[in-house]
Amino acid sequence: MPARQVCQNFFRDALAPLHKYRQNALLDATIALINGASLTLTS
Repeated sequence: MPARQVCQNFFRDALAPLHKYRQNALLDATIALINGASLTLTS
């Protein structure tokens, strides 16, 4: 099963109130992290 489908199924209820664009952005970021990307936070 592709990572995107697993994430969508796992986060379905939590992401339901968010706009579809934001859901996709969060899913893309999660999949990137699964694939080895690093996360940087700035203020």
